[in-house]
Amino acid sequence: MALPSGGHLTHGHKMGNKKLSASSHFFESQQYIVNEKTGLIDYEYVEKLTLLHKPKIIVTGFSAYPRTLNFKRFRQIAD
Repeated sequence: MALPSGGHLTHGHKMGNKKLSASSHFFESQQYIVNEKTGLIDYEYVEKLTLLHKPKIIVTGFSAYPRTLNFKRFRQIAD
């Protein structure tokens, strides 16, 4: 999850091409976001990122996201 959406620096945070966290130096990560109006994870954006970057793994979870994750939707995107 992106830092402005409630993520953490350890999630591979970058600003443009500048790598700002240690994990961003070791892994090529793409962060997903929440919809600014609803505050919900933008699953369509997650799907677009997945189709564009074709990751081997999608890591999801939460600590600062006070809602239930749609694990079924993440699974559909991963498939």
